[in-house]
Amino acid sequence: GTGAQGFNLTGVNGSYLKNCRSQGNHATDSTSTYTCAGFFVTTSTAVVFEDCFSAAHHAPRQAAGFYLNWSNSCVFTNCVAAQNKIVNKTGRKNAHFAGFYSRTGYGNSWNECEAYGQFAGNTTSTSGYGGAYGFYVSAETQASFYKCKARGNGSNTGHAATAAGFFLDNTVGSPARDSKYCQIRECEASANCTSGTSGTTAYGFRDGSTDTTNMILDCFAFGNTDNAATRVVTNYYMDLPIGGTTPSNWPRVEANMDGILDLANKPLYYNVSITN
Repeated sequence: GTGAQGFNLTGVNGSYLKNCRSQGNHATDSTSTYTCAGFFVTTSTAVVFEDCFSAAHHAPRQAAGFYLNWSNSCVFTNCVAAQNKIVNKTGRKNAHFAGFYSRTGYGNSWNECEAYGQFAGNTTSTSGYGGAYGFYVSAETQASFYKCKARGNGSNTGHAATAAGFFLDNTVGSPARDSKYCQIRECEASANCTSGTSGTTAYGFRDGSTDTTNMILDCFAFGNTDNAATRVVTNYYMDLPIGGTTPSNWPRVEANMDGILDLANKPLYYNVSITN
């Protein structure tokens, strides 16, 4: 029918789920906003997931292992999402499939979680929204990923808009808003791939924010590629701020090579951009 959810938590505060399983939910509606999810959480706070598993949810428009909507301070520890994918439709615009998806939240965190094998068929998009993702957050603030892994998310035919291990999106809201002050630490993104015919369509870590305030620290990315005849490999993608600072951006240092040692006296974590 219009939607399928294994667990639906609406307006829940302070809930704890351990060793829960959700598998094989199947939705058919191609227009519903929340088409299919193993765990669907909306307008909730401090929901904790530990050792939970969500897999094989199928839909023509949208499917996710774990889906957060307008929810804050939720925590995922050692959870796995796998093989959430498109079914019965090809070429659909703006369809997206994710292991872990969260939009318009604050202070959510993922610790030692894994997302692998989300599949988008030949989904297409003009907005960068459609595709397959391991971890996808949009318009999130202070999201945290620690020692998470995203592998083998992608599509097989046509030109999917995006395949990414980790995607910090900026297309939700009116006007659309960047994800801000998020951090990805000691994570892995490997073998996320599309079979596009042109362009850059696959990423290990992708931050869509303008003059980002997010950080990617001590991560490993390998084999994330557009599988076209001329492959485009994009393991890391960020728009680091250059030039005059604004209050919304992280403090930063500009220096020529002779003065780069000045960085040694600055705080530990910096986004650094070196040009020319």
